[in-house]
Amino acid sequence: MLSPLRHNMRVIPFFERLSLDTHANNTTKTYSLSKRLSAIDNAVGEHFHHVWDCCCDHGYLGRQLLERGAAPHIHFVDIVPNIIKQLETVLAGVNATQSQFHIYCQDVAKLPLDKFNQDDKHLIVIAGVGGDLTLQIVEQLLTDHPDKPLEFILCPLRQQYVLRSQLARRGLRLIDEQLIKDDKLFYEIIHLTTGEGEAIEGVGSKMWHNPNQWHVQHLQIVLAHFKRMANNPANNVDSAIASYQQLLAKLS
Repeated sequence: MLSPLRHNMRVIPFFERLSLDTHANNTTKTYSLSKRLSAIDNAVGEHFHHVWDCCCDHGYLGRQLLERGAAPHIHFVDIVPNIIKQLETVLAGVNATQSQFHIYCQDVAKLPLDKFNQDDKHLIVIAGVGGDLTLQIVEQLLTDHPDKPLEFILCPLRQQYVLRSQLARRGLRLIDEQLIKDDKLFYEIIHLTTGEGEAIEGVGSKMWHNPNQWHVQHLQIVLAHFKRMANNPANNVDSAIASYQQLLAKLS
């Protein structure tokens, strides 16, 4: 069974507020997106029927997508009841003219995609959790919905190499990716699809096309992490280290 999104929380029964119309509301935005969330927002095109803001926390990304009408349906998903209660209050005052919102308190790995038309296009955004949990969620969704056209924008906090490698084995393809420096932290944003795209490489590919000094800095940090992992014989990281060393030599 999959681990819940917050390991100290139990998975509670799924509920939703379906098709709440926000057309009549008119409030002023009182928040600003971080560089990381702004980059994810910019990566979301307008050809989807559904965009799922998973592990949504305060819902800043989903609120931005809702206000700009990024898709007919914007879904907010988190497993923490207090977050969902707060979102219900906040979203009641969101100014949106083209979208409806849906709120769920449930395990992200069990999104109710079958409630909607088979041919609807879904974009699932998972950010702010580790790569291991991200992998579990994506693999479960692929298993439960093998015939649905799905796209994912993933921004894991760690374990990006394993995540990419495993999802490549599952047959996903790369649409785009980028490296973002937000304050003093680095984030890899990975856009994948069950449809046509480029091959996924464990160390990434597109995000290194126009490198600058902090791309090299991030790469050095990642490589140092894998070298520390290599001190434990149980960790099989030789292939990852070789790949990152080759990439660093190319960028340096």
